[in-house]
Amino acid sequence: MILVSRTQAWQPSKLGLVADCPLRYLLETERLEVPRLPVGPATLLGIIAHSIAAECSRLGSLGTPELRASILSQFEWLARREHRSLLGWLVMHRPQCRVLGPALLNEQCRRIKQRWRLATSYEVEGASPRSSGRSIMSGGFGVERPLSDEELGMSGRLDAVCSYSDGEVCVHEYKTGPISIGEAELRPVYRAQILAYGVLAKRTFGVRQVRLMVSGADGLWERILSSSMEEEVMELLRRANEALPLGVSRQAETLAVMGEHCARCQVRPGCPSYMSLLASGERNESTEALAKGDFHGEVRVYQEPQGLSTLHLLAPNRTAQVTGVPIQLVDDLSGKRPLSVFGLRSAEVKPRGRSISNFFVTHPSDVSGSAFQFLTVCR
Repeated sequence: MILVSRTQAWQPSKLGLVADCPLRYLLETERLEVPRLPVGPATLLGIIAHSIAAECSRLGSLGTPELRASILSQFEWLARREHRSLLGWLVMHRPQCRVLGPALLNEQCRRIKQRWRLATSYEVEGASPRSSGRSIMSGGFGVERPLSDEELGMSGRLDAVCSYSDGEVCVHEYKTGPISIGEAELRPVYRAQILAYGVLAKRTFGVRQVRLMVSGADGLWERILSSSMEEEVMELLRRANEALPLGVSRQAETLAVMGEHCARCQVRPGCPSYMSLLASGERNESTEALAKGDFHGEVRVYQEPQGLSTLHLLAPNRTAQVTGVPIQLVDDLSGKRPLSVFGLRSAEVKPRGRSISNFFVTHPSDVSGSAFQFLTVCR
């Protein structure tokens, strides 16, 4: 039995997770010692973009050579912190330019520059300046700006905020990946985040109007914070406080909500309910929560040349093969005890030239659909 509780103020960047699964919110925001998947390259690049934005706010915009050097340096440092991860192994054994790929590196430099120009000028690349006829108030601009509200019990850090002479405040969030689903509808977790930040900004700065902006790989989402949006945030907070009252301990199993979102959850190895379902071996129409790359069963290791290995995954109702695994990452898989193996989210794996192209995979012809990153758990 695992007892968990919320000990911190609500984080707007994760608030949308509560509706899907209260346990996931806790596993991602509290410092709980539970198994979790190593991060992939896209997640690291998002962290780095925030760090460099803060650096630019102190030193001014960096040139492309400086940006490239900073991205590579921070990427290597963060990757090496991932204990026994493929990403950490790659940065130690491959040139950095081959790990990230030149196209992805150049794209990140372009986006960071665009982000800085957008934050400082309130312009969108390829569009007319929205700040025409207005001026930014002195002291009214900030990058990585902390905001908190004790009454609402929320605390977070805005990517960028601008206040203008006509009284409008603009809050802007930047994402490295796609932000929309369907007909340009903002992803639910991003919608909850930007609306919560909008409410925080309105209460903090005491303004009448707040402009909300979220930019990502697939474009820009922009709205004016409305009264209905504010009510949406208040209702979300009400439900969140009911699900996770501050300081109240509960059994993890009672907070877990199983569903399709589980397959995209980075902390699913720490969820007792998910692990129980995975170990049961059940895979039918009622188990859409299971990620297609996850596996529980016997693992046999066959060593290959150049320090790599092939893994044969054996279970009563299916088998799988994973090739090109660095032997250092699987040297504790000897014996026939059942182990759990987790597939890396396909969103973290891009076509060759856009991201790491030498992840070990079950099907070389389908890199995006069968790339693996391993975390082993004795059962």
